[in-house]
Amino acid sequence: DCHSAKKLADTLRSELEEEREVMRRFKKDAKKHEDELRKAAQSAMAEAGNLNRLAGIANEGHEQSRRREEFLMAEMSSVSQERDQARREFELERKQLEKERAMGADLHGKNQGLKMDWERLCAMTAEQQRVLDNRELEVSEAEGRLQTKYESEEHAFNKYEEYCEHVEKEVYTLRLEQEKFREFAFQHQQSLEYKEGLSESLARKDLELQEEKRKHDLFIAKSEFEQSECSMLQKHLESERLKLQDETVRRVYLERVTANLTGEKEALTGRYQAAVEEISAFREQEGALDSQMSSLRRALMREQQELQAEVEIRKRLVHENELMEAAKAQMEVRIEHECAKVREVQQAAASMIAPYDRPDQCYDTRLHRTSHNLRQEFAHVHDRMESGSSRVVQLEEVCRAADAEVAAQAKAMRLNESLRRQL
Repeated sequence: DCHSAKKLADTLRSELEEEREVMRRFKKDAKKHEDELRKAAQSAMAEAGNLNRLAGIANEGHEQSRRREEFLMAEMSSVSQERDQARREFELERKQLEKERAMGADLHGKNQGLKMDWERLCAMTAEQQRVLDNRELEVSEAEGRLQTKYESEEHAFNKYEEYCEHVEKEVYTLRLEQEKFREFAFQHQQSLEYKEGLSESLARKDLELQEEKRKHDLFIAKSEFEQSECSMLQKHLESERLKLQDETVRRVYLERVTANLTGEKEALTGRYQAAVEEISAFREQEGALDSQMSSLRRALMREQQELQAEVEIRKRLVHENELMEAAKAQMEVRIEHECAKVREVQQAAASMIAPYDRPDQCYDTRLHRTSHNLRQEFAHVHDRMESGSSRVVQLEEVCRAADAEVAAQAKAMRLNESLRRQL
């Protein structure tokens, strides 16, 4: 019986050692993933702030360019309207001047014809005076008629001269208007040069806007890449949370099984003295292992800055999960086997203790205290696992908020781009 109890204590000690090693690895990996998620959330928040500032700068630049374009378009439209009005006025004045020139040429031709007629009439009257001396009365009458005709023609000629003077005045005014038009053409040339300068400045501003658009596209691509990384991290967090839930269920089941085993061990008699001594030695070894674990934890905190080992860590985590599943299966088989052994030992102990009247006096208080300490330590580890799962949930919420903010920034940038294209 002592030999079997010793074997049982050895198996329990080895199982507890394996369980502690698994818990130690699990706590290390949980700590690593928590730090990595915190760094990823901080980087996502910093990138979101940078995107906010860049979106504000892009909005200000777009607003300034829009105002400049509106001012230049207004000036160009006013200059084009003035130019068209001046061209129409000049065409009207030119047509009027051509008409007046044609009328002056016609009147000049008529005046030449009248002068020729007057010369012919003078010649005819002289010839008639030499030939028809006897017809003085008729000639006088004809001269009276010719005099009246001459007066009317002279009056018409005076009117023509007045009209010519008026035409000369109009020509002078037209020359003045032509000088004014030349001055206006000079001003129009200056306005065209100013317009060319404005077009060159607009071209430079367009190049600057294209450069800003290129930078904006780069930032959008970077934000999309960060968003894809955040979605990958979120999926990874979801898988880790599911694994933690599975591990919690497994720990609860193991806790129940351990409680049943400790309840059965409390019924054993003083035959477990040697097992108690070995358990105390195991406690000393456990303290040494805890100190080693703390030193390893400090070394691990120093090595967390090496991000290149992320793929290897994930592979190791998958491998350790597989080992944990295998260890769980082995532990269940061992627990069933040990339960059978414990039942056999319990039956043997009951058969041996039956002749005594007060079997409660045979309980070992040291073994009871040891089992109680083990239960407390297991409960403390379980609480730490629960707090780690709650921390993972908080980090998931932070990542979701960062994803929402990045999506809002990308939407605002797309809206700014569409507005700039419309302008």
